[in-house]
Amino acid sequence: MNRYEVTFWAWLLMAAMALCTISCSDDDMPKEGDDEPQLSEEELAELAAADRYEAANYVIRAFAGLDELPDNWESTTFAPTEGVVVDEAKPGVRYVIVENQAEADQYFLNITPDETREETANGYQLVVNGFGSLSYQRTATATCYGVVKCGLMQMPTLQEIRLVPESEVPTNAKYDGNPYYGFGSLVREKSTERLYICVRPSGGPNRKEYAYFVSFDPKAISTVTKKMNLYEIDEKGKKTKTLATTAGNWTFAKNLVEKRIAIAAAVAMRHLAINWEERPEEGTNPWAEISWAYKDNGLQIPQSYHYFVPYGSYKSSSAGSNRQAKYEQPGLCWTLARTLGLDARVGDYAAVSFVCQRPDAKSHLLTLTDDYDPSYYYNWSKAVDPEDIIRWDGKTIGYQKCFNILDYALNGENTKCFYPGISYLKNWGDSGSCIPVLLMTQKKITDKGQASSKFVDVKIIDQSREQYDNALASIRYYEVTDGRITSYDRDDEKLMKDNPDM
Repeated sequence: MNRYEVTFWAWLLMAAMALCTISCSDDDMPKEGDDEPQLSEEELAELAAADRYEAANYVIRAFAGLDELPDNWESTTFAPTEGVVVDEAKPGVRYVIVENQAEADQYFLNITPDETREETANGYQLVVNGFGSLSYQRTATATCYGVVKCGLMQMPTLQEIRLVPESEVPTNAKYDGNPYYGFGSLVREKSTERLYICVRPSGGPNRKEYAYFVSFDPKAISTVTKKMNLYEIDEKGKKTKTLATTAGNWTFAKNLVEKRIAIAAAVAMRHLAINWEERPEEGTNPWAEISWAYKDNGLQIPQSYHYFVPYGSYKSSSAGSNRQAKYEQPGLCWTLARTLGLDARVGDYAAVSFVCQRPDAKSHLLTLTDDYDPSYYYNWSKAVDPEDIIRWDGKTIGYQKCFNILDYALNGENTKCFYPGISYLKNWGDSGSCIPVLLMTQKKITDKGQASSKFVDVKIIDQSREQYDNALASIRYYEVTDGRITSYDRDDEKLMKDNPDM
C-alpha cells in the first residue's frame, strides 16, 4: 500500500487488527508496566479527523483568506482568494508575488503543517487522506520560482499557484502604496467592540493588499472538548493505575492565528510590549504612544523578550509512547535561541515550530499540553540527563488540573505560562523561568491606504513600509523543524525581513 494513501492513524488500526489484539477490560485501566492499550476504531477516526482539520487550518484558511474555518468546512466548497488570476482563460491558476527562490520555498513551508509535509527531490508535498494534496516543485526560472499543484477536496477549482516575481503580475493586481494601518495600529471592530492590533501591514516587497490584525479577546476563541485518560508514572517511567489530577475533559482551541501570522505577532509584540513609564508628547515617540494607547484601552501586554504563541487548531499527537495525551495544542516559541538549548550566537532569536523531545523519538511539536502530561518531564529529562530524572507531580512540577486553553487568555484570572524545558525543567514554577503566552485570533482586511469601514480608529500609526522593514531588518531567527535539540547550523539562520508573509 502506498504510504500516502492512508493516514498514520489508519495504519495503527490495521496493525492492531493484524496482531489480533483484544480490547481492554476494567474500563481501559492499564496494568502497571503494560504498553499502551490499542486505540478503538472510533478513537482512530477522531484522530484522523483532527489531522484533516489541522491541514485545513493551514491550507484552506490561507488560500481562501479566512479568519477561521466554519464548522461545516468539510461539506463546504471554498473559492480561492490567494494571489490573482493573470490569464482569464485559466481561472484555476493564480499568481503570488515572491522576491526569490528562498521565499518561494518558505511560502510553501508557511502554509503547510510541518509533520505531514514531506520533502521531495525538487520540493515538497502534502497528502492528507480525506482532505487532498499539494505538491510544490521548484522551477527556478526568471519568470517563475515554483509551482504549487493543488488537489483539494474543498477547493476543486484551484489547480495551481505560481510563485513569481512582481514583473509577472499586472500593475492593478498589486499594492505599492503606504498602508493606512501601520505596524501596531490599534482599532476597535464595530460589530463586536473587540480591540485589534495590526501586526502585518499591507504593501511591502510582495505587494500585498491585505493587512492582518490580532485580538486577545478570549470570547473570539472557538473551543472543543476531548476526554483524556492520563495516569501517574513510576520511577521507571511506566504508567501506574493511579489517575493523574489532569485526567478528564481538556479544552482545546480551534481558530487561533495562522502559524505565519503567529510569527508576525511574536515579532510585533517584541517591539510593542515595552511599558513606558511616562506618557510621551504627541509625535515624539511612536512606540511609547502605542504602549500608552494600549494601557488606556485595558490591554496589558506582558513586557518580555520571550513569547509562546499557540497557532492554528488542536491536532493529534505525534509523540507516541513519550506522551500520554492523544491531542496537543501546538505553538511556536519566540525567544533567545539559548533558552531552548540551541547552540547559537548570543542574541539570536528562534521561531521554533517543533523540536525533538528525545533523541530516539519522532519529532514532536512544542505544545502547551506537555505541562499536564506526567510522561513529558520523565522522558525529556531522561534524554537530557539520565542521572537526574524529573517527574511530574502536579504540585511542584507541572500543572495539576485539566488543560484548558482559555486559562492562557491575556489578563485572565488564572493566566498560565509556558515552560520551555531543558534547563528550565528544574525551575518549574519560578516566575523567571516561564514564558508569557499570547493567545490570539486574527482578522484580515483589505488596506490600500484607506480606513476600513469595519473598524473605529483608536490609535493609528502613520508608518511607511521602510519604517516597518527597519523593524524587521536586524532580526535573525531559526525555524527548527528537524529534531535537533543541542545545536543548529549557521546556514539555517534566516532573516525575518525575507519571510514572504512579513
